[in-house]
Amino acid sequence: MINENYLIKKDSDINIYKAGLEISATNNKLEISKEYCYKRSLSGKYKLVYEVLDNNIHTSFDNDFNNYCVDKGKNVLKEKIFLNVISNDSVDDKYDEQMKVIEDIYICFRFTYVYLDNKDTHDEYVIEDIKDRMINNNDYSNLIYSISLDCISCNKTIIDKKDIESYKDEINRMKKFIKIFKPELKSIDVEARDYYDNYKCELIFDYGSYKINGEFESTGIKKLVELYTAFKRIDKGYVVFIDELDANIHDYYLCKLLEFTAEYSNGQLCFTTHNLGPMKVLKNYKKSIDFISRDNDITSWVKNGHYDVTSLYSKGFIDKSPFNLQSFDFLKVFGINEN
Repeated sequence: MINENYLIKKDSDINIYKAGLEISATNNKLEISKEYCYKRSLSGKYKLVYEVLDNNIHTSFDNDFNNYCVDKGKNVLKEKIFLNVISNDSVDDKYDEQMKVIEDIYICFRFTYVYLDNKDTHDEYVIEDIKDRMINNNDYSNLIYSISLDCISCNKTIIDKKDIESYKDEINRMKKFIKIFKPELKSIDVEARDYYDNYKCELIFDYGSYKINGEFESTGIKKLVELYTAFKRIDKGYVVFIDELDANIHDYYLCKLLEFTAEYSNGQLCFTTHNLGPMKVLKNYKKSIDFISRDNDITSWVKNGHYDVTSLYSKGFIDKSPFNLQSFDFLKVFGINEN
């Protein structure tokens, strides 16, 4: 189940939506079992905008538009989300008001991307769990393909045979990104082997004097490979959320990426970090730094005279900051004689 909340502000109007998507494995393939969207009212309650359940559509709009949606979604809603089905067609002008609502939600859904570290995605757990519940465990290639295609990684990736040339082109573009950090990199080759109706692909990093399989690359290079997709989307205008952006990436490189994003990208980057380096970049931009306390309270940074945000934070002067720790506190655990 995927759940997202959107706040959309147009002029003085603010609307809040709650959307969700549920995917299940049926007959050896992934299917959309539920999709919904609710709009928050002034009273704080959520009212239905649309719901797709077991291939049936229910909307809050008039019967004419509701029937139009049912007709467009006939027999396809287990494979395609309703937002894609209804937004990818030319729509009669008489449905302009209804489509304004649908398109607002579609834009948020279509252009929002969330990146989690591999340790937090649990793809392998999900794959194994669904495989165990499938009738025929021997054919689950489309499941892995569906999960793996969204983001390039150094892991083995299942690619549809018709997409292999596009995949290789994308890897070649990614090589230019990696070479900024590793100039000695000569090429990234795609080693593709037949895998049912697909290819199972591995990335081979060629440094001239030696080659290395992506599986055995450093954690830093693996991080950059996975971040490539995220930053490419920011450049194209997406809103991208990245958890722990600073993990396994040098502070200098991280700050330069942030400077590029702030100055040249068309989208928006929202990220969490435990590193003070990004503050030195972001302090120059308004409304760019928020601090989250242990009890999830948010304190926004507001420039105050000549005070430096990194200095105030590290000294514990930000409201509810965690810096109330002393070195001798660890004596409770380490450096003591238990006898």
